Amino acid sequence: MKPTEKQIQDFVTEWRETERELGESILDGRFPLNPQTFMTWCFGRGYLTGDQYNAWVADYRMQTLEATDENYFVYTDDAESVPYAVVIDENMHSSDNDDLYEKAIAIVGEFILSIDVYGERWNDFVQKVKNDDEVDE
Repeated sequence: MKPTEKQIQDFVTEWRETERELGESILDGRFPLNPQTFMTWCFGRGYLTGDQYNAWVADYRMQTLEATDENYFVYTDDAESVPYAVVIDENMHSSDNDDLYEKAIAIVGEFILSIDVYGERWNDFVQKVKNDDEVDE
């Protein structure tokens, strides 16, 4: 079942709040996102071209990915090294416009909200972050 636009917007808001609590990107190895499942899903949904997907598969199989953290193939500014990233923002460091970053989060949100096990993982992850915050106070 495809999530509604409202569900995705709520997800993006919760994602940004959770990142602020953590002080870093959730995709820096914190949230358990299976790269094969995610990238195949993105290809199936049309977020990646066949060439992008095949390039990612080849690099994944050869273990020559730029990095293994999901943030490198979800959102990047380096189209040359990571041509298969789902969202490429060549101005990500020089712009105060978060539109492309929020687009990347919305795609991850659509993925998570479309697959029950990832929805459960997301809820558990957010609860753990909130519980850790309560312990630190």
